[in-house]
Amino acid sequence: MDRKKTLFILCGVSGDLSKRKLIPALYHLYVQGYLRQSVFLGISRDSIAIQALLEEVRPFIERCDITFWTNFAHQWHYIQASIDDHSQMALLTSSVITLEKKYSLSGYRILYAAVGANLFEPLIINAAETNLIQKKEARDLIKHIIIFEKPFGTDFISAHQINKTIEKYYHESQVFRIDHYLTKEIVSNIALIRFTNLFFQPLWNNTYIEQVNIILNETLTIGNRGLYYDKFGALSDVVQNHMLQLLALVAMDSPSRLTNHAIGHERRKILEKVQFRDGLLGQYDGYTKELHVDPTSKTETAATLLFFIDHPRWENVPFILSTAKAVQKKKVGIYIKFKAIDCLLTKGCPTDSNWLVIELAPERRFYITLNVKKAGVADELIQTVMEINSVINGNTIFGTVSYEPYENLLRALLTDQEVLSIGSQEIEFAWKIIDMIKSKNLPLYLYQQKSNGPVALNEFFKQWNCKDNTIL
Repeated sequence: MDRKKTLFILCGVSGDLSKRKLIPALYHLYVQGYLRQSVFLGISRDSIAIQALLEEVRPFIERCDITFWTNFAHQWHYIQASIDDHSQMALLTSSVITLEKKYSLSGYRILYAAVGANLFEPLIINAAETNLIQKKEARDLIKHIIIFEKPFGTDFISAHQINKTIEKYYHESQVFRIDHYLTKEIVSNIALIRFTNLFFQPLWNNTYIEQVNIILNETLTIGNRGLYYDKFGALSDVVQNHMLQLLALVAMDSPSRLTNHAIGHERRKILEKVQFRDGLLGQYDGYTKELHVDPTSKTETAATLLFFIDHPRWENVPFILSTAKAVQKKKVGIYIKFKAIDCLLTKGCPTDSNWLVIELAPERRFYITLNVKKAGVADELIQTVMEINSVINGNTIFGTVSYEPYENLLRALLTDQEVLSIGSQEIEFAWKIIDMIKSKNLPLYLYQQKSNGPVALNEFFKQWNCKDNTIL
């Protein structure tokens, strides 16, 4: 079966995610030769001209080659349809069959659900009952795949219901609940570095690690996303998927094998043992004046949360998750602080702990901090950084890699590689954590835009003795 002759169906093609991320990723895969004979079908309830929409996409593509772009654009089609309408989905399926015959496609179909979580369940039912996406065994040569963009549900109950509907109509092997942070090249290195390098294994526990910080701070406001963001907030939009998944990836035990299924199994076991201890929420000044935001909204744009994990490996190790919009400095990464050693020097003892840092923004960096002797001075130490260069510059012994997560995700699907998809139980355990935090009615503090977040954070970190100015 020729996967180069795939039909790619993009539901929600007129949305911001499609224009900024998904269509550019498809274009780059087209340029690389993966999708030259494929056909793209955009679906939306809006009345639009697909070529006009594609012109809106071009500014989001770096180094857009006009010849490649023209050919790529010619392979796009558009159908106006409501995916929660069974009769319209039946007509859509008929159109899909016509397109596959016209272009001699292989029958391989990928449906990307870049739509709201409220549409997931009707989409699953209608796609299955109209044979748009058919139930296929993993061993079947012709595959039908459905990809769900986050957030998957709005709470535990809704996520559980969507999962039950998926279970009724599809095999789990056909379904990908993706978190694009897990598909970032530097993040996918975490498990590999932990479990394929002997010197990390004995250090990865509470004997040597003092604390773990996961930070996702942005300088941007919510912009024109008020209609979506005000319904979710930082807890559901960022913590539930991105941050809890990163926590689980850092804290999990060694999987039986480095496969998506085995890694997902270990992540789920960690999420089941996560214990929330304390936290506070924030809202940037001016949020309630944003477009489509309720003027009386109490939706949080920042959250700092303290967790412990009920696991012997992590006893008494705080995991601090911090996220905020509209702050002074963009910072996204995982910061693992090791305990200070007993100093044997008579003077010049190191004051800084060693850190293992996986940074995603503003730069992609993977490094370890080391205390070393200052040149020319006896018994005086300084801290230096040892970069892992192959991860930073994208050039490895295997060639140059892409850091665009959506591109990596789709390439993996097209080439039958492992994809770090999130399992149904992982999703549900994460939502249970968020639902429990929301039930605590944490205090909400206003903070100024371009600041470091709520002033109350200083007292919070002082109370829990887990502040470190090197990273925050």
